Amino acid sequence: MIAGVLDAEPTADALVADAHGPFRNILPEQLDRRAHLIRGKPRPLGMLAGLDEHTDAVMLVGYHTRPSRWRTGAAGAHDELRLRQATADAIGRRAQIPPLTISGPFDVEVDLHNPLTADLATLVPGISRAAGGRTVAFTTADFADAYRLLLLLGQLVTIKPG
Repeated sequence: MIAGVLDAEPTADALVADAHGPFRNILPEQLDRRAHLIRGKPRPLGMLAGLDEHTDAVMLVGYHTRPSRWRTGAAGAHDELRLRQATADAIGRRAQIPPLTISGPFDVEVDLHNPLTADLATLVPGISRAAGGRTVAFTTADFADAYRLLLLLGQLVTIKPG
């Protein structure tokens, strides 16, 4: 895919985010040398690490697809060429797609693992108890802030009492 992106946009800065499990699954030596690999944790924006206001396109590839056999020889080369061409075509058409805009405020309620976790969560400024003993709520105008708070809450549930 990197080759297809750079066929369409030779000056593009191609980032590849290893975004599964421990974020250390891609073999760097098998990646196109023109790409920049982002690996490891922590990553404030998870699989979208490295994106900013200058990002023109995002391609999400390989998200829990069905297992298949890799083809080799002429058939495999044909598949790779088709993927490269399809990627270049998609990058070439990106101006036809309006940018996605997400605007707040975002009102978020989360039902946590237990009341202790909810107690810990309320130590974070802006997070308060909601209905129910395990539910907390917060409001934020920024989507990235909402995502980071959800990551924090996800880590809080791993704390064991005692």
